[in-house]
Amino acid sequence: MSIVLLAACGSQQDSANGFAPELKVKKATIQKSMPGAHSNLRSTDIYKIEISGDMPLPTKFDSLLVDDVRLPIASIKVDTMRTTTTLNASGEVDKLVLTAQRHFYNEEGPQVVEEVEYEKSGLSLDNSGVLMYRSGGQHYRLEIDKFEKLDRINNP
Repeated sequence: MSIVLLAACGSQQDSANGFAPELKVKKATIQKSMPGAHSNLRSTDIYKIEISGDMPLPTKFDSLLVDDVRLPIASIKVDTMRTTTTLNASGEVDKLVLTAQRHFYNEEGPQVVEEVEYEKSGLSLDNSGVLMYRSGGQHYRLEIDKFEKLDRINNP
């Protein structure tokens, strides 16, 4: 799934394309969600990254690298509007929340949820991550130093 955020031109210079996004991580969390009974899904780790900054050119958020895998971005939310499509916004974004999920499965039990095979990232990250994105034809990465662990969700 691809998310594209369109933004107005800014002034940050980049030697490769004339503009570079200036993004910073405001908050990064991980929360484990436990499913109800009778499922091959053992748990889901929900990653949320809140960022802010200036995105002078169209920006596409590709994936989140955590542990040793590459997770697709599941959703994007700007302020109070959630979208998985193209969004027109100003260059300065105060609150952009990206969500990615990683499912873990039981080897036994009924196949209720189709298993997802995650692409290996080639990295070994422990409670940190890397957000991969593109802007103006250039590839960028935003380092996430640490994920704050939230209380577990137990679903009935």
